[in-house]
Amino acid sequence: MLVLSIDRWLLNHLFCRKRIFTIDIDKCVDEFGNSFGSNGDHHFVKALNKGEDFESLCKYLKDFYKKTHISSFGEFVSDKDKKFIDKYFCPWELDRIRNIDKFISSHKIGPTSDSALETIVNRLLRILNSIRNKGFKTFFKFDGYPRVIELEDENRNILYLVRDGNHRLSVLSHLGYKKIKVCYEKDHWNPSIALKMLFKFLKRKEFKISEKFIYRVSYNNAHNWALVKNKFVNIELAKKFFMKTYSKAFNNYYEKSS
Repeated sequence: MLVLSIDRWLLNHLFCRKRIFTIDIDKCVDEFGNSFGSNGDHHFVKALNKGEDFESLCKYLKDFYKKTHISSFGEFVSDKDKKFIDKYFCPWELDRIRNIDKFISSHKIGPTSDSALETIVNRLLRILNSIRNKGFKTFFKFDGYPRVIELEDENRNILYLVRDGNHRLSVLSHLGYKKIKVCYEKDHWNPSIALKMLFKFLKRKEFKISEKFIYRVSYNNAHNWALVKNKFVNIELAKKFFMKTYSKAFNNYYEKSS
């Protein structure tokens, strides 16, 4: 909705500029733990490093999606509970339990259809050409900042989960950018006080900010993760999911930094 985008732009650039902050691209990961940055292992970064033409990108990504398939939550954490058999979810996300067949057109993980592949590659090339020719400009775009959530491991180390902006982060990684301006996922969806009052006056309840938007996922606070708290999944499996997904990225970044 345009009014929300305008409100967000005004908050980001005029009234609440602290919502936008700068982080190292090396500290960013996607939902499945793939890292960005100069030595990132994200499949888009690797694909771009192999070649910047349509055919090279298609070849690399088609092979990746063929070999790298989504696992259900149950398969991933080795649990045989029937409610986890064909579902994928992150234990801290409310109302985002997905059937694994939803990923057939996903750019994040396979199996991804050939028809979806063409769209994915064309989008990646458009972003690459735009950033290479014009730079990475965000000021004049309503939603130009990638959205992130903090990830905190048991040692209180921090990485950033990219909720939106995987294509942009991949291109920036490939082109050698070191830092990026981002906003928190929760701030992105949180309108100004003035707009909230207007929504309330108009009784537009659909714009109420949901609990599903969060700032941080902390391993040591797993008992408060949404799907643990509502007893959909137990805390041991939830923590196992976190560690299997992100421990490699934490280890690689913090071992390199030490």
